[in-house]
Amino acid sequence: MPDYSPCDQGALPAALAAFVAPVAPIQAGGIWINRPYRKILKANGLNTFESFWHFSGGEVIKAIKTRSVTRFWLDSNGGRRQFYLKRHFREWSGWPLAGSRRFPGRVRSQGLIEFGNCALFRRSGLATAHPVAAGERCVAGLWVESFFVTEAFAPFVALEEVIRQRPGLFQGPHGARVKKLWLGRIARTARRMHACGFHHLDFNATHILVHCPEPLAEAPFIGFFDLQRVSRTRLFRWRWMVKALARLIHTLPPHLFSEADQRHLFLSYKGRSRLDFWSRMQWWWLMRKCDQIKRHTQKIDKKKRRQREQLAKVKR
Repeated sequence: MPDYSPCDQGALPAALAAFVAPVAPIQAGGIWINRPYRKILKANGLNTFESFWHFSGGEVIKAIKTRSVTRFWLDSNGGRRQFYLKRHFREWSGWPLAGSRRFPGRVRSQGLIEFGNCALFRRSGLATAHPVAAGERCVAGLWVESFFVTEAFAPFVALEEVIRQRPGLFQGPHGARVKKLWLGRIARTARRMHACGFHHLDFNATHILVHCPEPLAEAPFIGFFDLQRVSRTRLFRWRWMVKALARLIHTLPPHLFSEADQRHLFLSYKGRSRLDFWSRMQWWWLMRKCDQIKRHTQKIDKKKRRQREQLAKVKR
């Protein structure tokens, strides 16, 4: 694995320091484990690829063709801790097992990619869900299966959940202040993420974590999870802002977040109080990208609805 030594970890309060703590990967049983979790995993018999891959406890909360996610609990010091196991089914690795032995630092699978991205984010002071373990195995030479485990990220909660459970927080005069503070903090964190060389390809309300302070009118602390799709290529880096903010705006309910709120998000990212000529061009581009995502989503939804209707006809 690459070197994940720590650097500046930002200004998170002491209670949240663990979310930017450096990852200490150790190789054991053919898998990578974050050192603080070695004892609890070993005590529960989870210390090999096979033990994770064939783990049957917990509850499956997501199951699609390419991967599944299982929520489970482990006993620890008289208590129970919650974890998430993401299994990536057979995927094309693009190069044979012999190559991995010659170049052991090269990562081929989604599971190890996400483990490494968590480590790199934390090295840059960006908070993430706790990476626990990851592993991969080659299947038929050019295919690979992998897994990735995280611990539950409380007291952080997904922004999407806050919006769904507490819509009133973003309404009225008080809500206007909350939105200004929250969107400003999210935008500045996104700018910092990009400055560190990371482009989260799923930057939306589902994958942005917030720690809601008391009172809730203060700006939250921001974290990230589901870092499977992160780009670090420098090519077209100037497009990162538009793509990231467009994905986020698409997942913010329009009846709670107006165009003025979207503009504030954009200006906060830019570090400006008003639009100049270049900013107006970028704003136009951003709105165009939002429309493009909306049309694409509607097209997908229409296709899924048509497939459900066809399936219902066949069952009749």
